Amino acid sequence: MKRDEYMRRLDTQLDGKLNREEIKNAISYYDDLLIEAVETGRNEEDVIAEIGSVEDAVAKIKAEAFFQRAEKKGKMSGYLKAIIAVLSICAIPIAISVIAVIFSLLVALFAIVLSIFAVVLSIGVAAIVLVVSGFTDLFTTNVFQSVPLISAGMVLTGITLFSVLFSIKIIQWLRILFSKIFKCIYKKIGRKGGAKYE
Repeated sequence: MKRDEYMRRLDTQLDGKLNREEIKNAISYYDDLLIEAVETGRNEEDVIAEIGSVEDAVAKIKAEAFFQRAEKKGKMSGYLKAIIAVLSICAIPIAISVIAVIFSLLVALFAIVLSIFAVVLSIGVAAIVLVVSGFTDLFTTNVFQSVPLISAGMVLTGITLFSVLFSIKIIQWLRILFSKIFKCIYKKIGRKGGAKYE
C-alpha cells in the first residue's frame, strides 16, 4: 500500500469519530512519519507495514485523542477548582463585611424602634402626670394654676396619640424597607449559589 492510499483510508475511517482538528493532526503526524522514513532511504511499504494497518492506526489515534481530551478536561477542572478556592478565600473578608453590615442594620432598626417607643412613652407619661397634677391642684389649690397643667396634659395627650400613630407608620415602613432589602440579598445569593462548576 502506498502513502497516499494509506492517508486517504485513514482520513475516511477517522471521519465522524474525531473532530476535524484531531483528524488533521493525526494525518499530519502519520504523513510526516512516512515522509521522514522515505527521506532516510527506507522503503514506503516497509514503513507502512511497521506502522500497522489503517484499522490499528485508527484505534491508536482514537485512544490518544480520548486521553488528550481527558487530560485537558482534568487540567481545566483543576485550574478552575484552584481559581474558585482562591476566590473563595479572598471573598471571606467581603462576606464578613456584608454580614457585619446586615447585623448593623438590624441593630439600627431595633434602636430606632426602641427610641420611638421611648419617646412616645415619655410623652404619654408626661401627659398623664400633667393631667393628674392639674386635677389634684384644681381641688386643692388655685384654679388658675391647675388649668394650664390640665391644658398642657391634654396637648401632650394629643401629641402622644399622634406619635403612636406616626410611630406605627414608621415601624411599618421600616419593616417593608428591610424586608425588600433582605429579599434582594436573598435573591442575589440564591442566584449565585445556584451556579455549578465542574
